[in-house]
Amino acid sequence: MNVPILHMDLNIAKENITTAMMLHQGEIAKQIQIEVDKQCSVEAIESLIEFKVSGIIKQTIAETIDDYYRYGKGKNEIKDAVLKALNN
Repeated sequence: MNVPILHMDLNIAKENITTAMMLHQGEIAKQIQIEVDKQCSVEAIESLIEFKVSGIIKQTIAETIDDYYRYGKGKNEIKDAVLKALNN
């Protein structure tokens, strides 16, 4: 079975990529600035804050419920229900 041999000079590839990046540096910088301006708009920041706060609130609610049933009164309620079922 003949296996094709692939030879790639990584140094040449690196030089080609570096050259291409240098040739288009102004264009790349302009695209980066456009995206930064877009992401730093009031609307984008408000949307991100709403998304993050919503996630934190949901996580906190889930943790509170978990704590209630794992360590709080909920645990005792479950324990009482199980004991009642076992005793019947």
